[in-house]
Amino acid sequence: MANGKAVVKTEEEDVPPWEDAYARHLVLVLSSILFEREDFRDLFSSDELILASQFITDLKPIEQQLYARLLQRQGPWYKTTSLFQYFRLAEDMKIKREESRKNSAKSETAVK
Repeated sequence: MANGKAVVKTEEEDVPPWEDAYARHLVLVLSSILFEREDFRDLFSSDELILASQFITDLKPIEQQLYARLLQRQGPWYKTTSLFQYFRLAEDMKIKREESRKNSAKSETAVK
């Protein structure tokens, strides 16, 4: 419990904080523009504001992390080896979800 409220964590929220610092900072900036700083909203078109909102609400954390890293890159060349960690992390989470589903199916069968 945190602050008297039950906290439910998903597998995607189990990512260590240092791995998603780029995404957290980007979400913080976008949230500030969308919800706190009305004076900055005039600098963006309505399409850009919609895109920022969709980034926060529609993308999974792993997708936000990948986009945050790509948006910070400069130049025509991108070092792809450092980006593979996001694909490996996504694959690991997929495997864990499948194992969890199998284990829960086995336990449901055992209960019957």
